[in-house]
Amino acid sequence: ECKEQVNNIISYYKRFLTLEEANEEFERYQSKIKRKKEKLNSEDKIVIYTSDLYKDNQNGSYAGIGVYYEDGSKEISEPLPGNLQTNNHAELYAVISALETCEDKLKIIEIKSDSVTENKIANKLARRGAAIKMNKSKKLSPYNKFMKTNLPIIKKNNPDLDRKNMFKLVTSMWKYSIDNPKNK
Repeated sequence: ECKEQVNNIISYYKRFLTLEEANEEFERYQSKIKRKKEKLNSEDKIVIYTSDLYKDNQNGSYAGIGVYYEDGSKEISEPLPGNLQTNNHAELYAVISALETCEDKLKIIEIKSDSVTENKIANKLARRGAAIKMNKSKKLSPYNKFMKTNLPIIKKNNPDLDRKNMFKLVTSMWKYSIDNPKNK
């Protein structure tokens, strides 16, 4: 009667004739669990923190991953490759990257995802990875490209010029620049 009630629900069913036999089996089972826990807590374990970051704004969707080895041996910060940018893809990609970069596959690998509070470093790495993707995807307007190129030159050549006058100078240069679409 008991087997019918637990069949297909639990993976282990065994009948005992005496209470002592049942207690012995239970103690063996408890010892087995204790050994597994001790093994997990041993120094043969590699702890890896993973994190993902997903941003969606008017310029598009961007995701990045962060992977941090607890012993400090590795830090990975990458943008999520491909066009499908979601937090789920980034989270999976982070775990895959953690497994692929682990050199000692014989050790127990414990991956802690971004729900764990100790992985602030992995979160920072994921932010950096998403920023890489955003910066690669951004297309600067001709004006912004001109400003980005010329402001450092003006600053270098005119160290005494204040910020406001520096911008005025570069803006006046823009009015007559061949990069300005109005001048074409």
